[in-house]
Amino acid sequence: MGLFGDNDAIYKQIDQLQAEGKYEQILEKIESVPEKKMSNKLWFKKIQAMNALGRFKEARREIGLLSKRCSEPKEDAMLFYLMGNTFEYSGHALKAMECYRKTQEFDPGFDGISGRIDSCRETAKQEFGKINDAFGQMFSEVDAAFSEAKDQKKLEYPIALNYASMIGSSFIPSGTGLKLPLDDPFFKCEDKEINKNVKDYLERKYGVSDVKSLQQWYGNNRMAPTIQGVRNALSNNIPMPVEKMDAKSIAYFESIVFSLNSLEEFLPEEGVIAWDFNVVIALARLLFAVGSISNTEFCEASLFFTDECKRNFSSWKDYAHSVIIGGYFNALFEMQYDVSNATMFGTVASRICKENYPKVTWIN
Repeated sequence: MGLFGDNDAIYKQIDQLQAEGKYEQILEKIESVPEKKMSNKLWFKKIQAMNALGRFKEARREIGLLSKRCSEPKEDAMLFYLMGNTFEYSGHALKAMECYRKTQEFDPGFDGISGRIDSCRETAKQEFGKINDAFGQMFSEVDAAFSEAKDQKKLEYPIALNYASMIGSSFIPSGTGLKLPLDDPFFKCEDKEINKNVKDYLERKYGVSDVKSLQQWYGNNRMAPTIQGVRNALSNNIPMPVEKMDAKSIAYFESIVFSLNSLEEFLPEEGVIAWDFNVVIALARLLFAVGSISNTEFCEASLFFTDECKRNFSSWKDYAHSVIIGGYFNALFEMQYDVSNATMFGTVASRICKENYPKVTWIN
């Protein structure tokens, strides 16, 4: 006995159960089918039922398994459509839109896909539009802390770099067991096991292990130029070449556009470059702390980024705005456009800035 054919009676039974909303029974029927008779079409039906029941994690796992068996463009189109369903039904409209665009790439005539894309785009715009109020509250509190600041501590190199990188220095090594102190710029970790964990993590996550790889990371991974490029295009009404982009690039671009529409009023002229400084300084501190770069290399990097901070900013207030919004974008990209969690990261970053920056003078 081979696979079920496309016209087998089981599909009529499943369609009837689907019309009646009996998705649990659909799964029971499909799961009773011997593996050797399980066709891709039947597997698609299984994933559709899981999505309808809200079992998105299981649906994504099944999509991963089925992807190894799909070899035709129309099958790939259906896979991305079902993946889009998992994101759309779980409240991630922009990621769903990316998947639906992939469906369209594989099968331009896929039934109803253009309407699905347009619907998700409108939902995403509304979702991103809500962040204006959240960030408005954040920056109101941050700015008030600066206005009320008194008896600020004079801050000079090199400890100023600890402040400039305090968010990155907190979240980057959070799972390695290493905590970088705010008051010691030349901190060295003496725990060999922690040092090994940090080195492994930095190489695996960031690809950095020495000063050369750190320079390469900074050259290849800065976020500010991309955000600023989209920002300039929007302010000058320059259309982006969306028709030349793939689905992934369009989703990335639109996430920036939707975000900037809500955050532009809070963003300083320098954009999110403070986030790039924050991360690279934190990476340099970590590499130095575990012995991957020398004292001389660390000092050279520190001096360079001290000058960069001073050249681009003149106050912790502007730096805070830049690093908070940069942190939001970083979380947005890392969390597959999860606006809620990215906004939560912005809330945490704003609290760190509010509690620390008003206490000290800008870098002397």
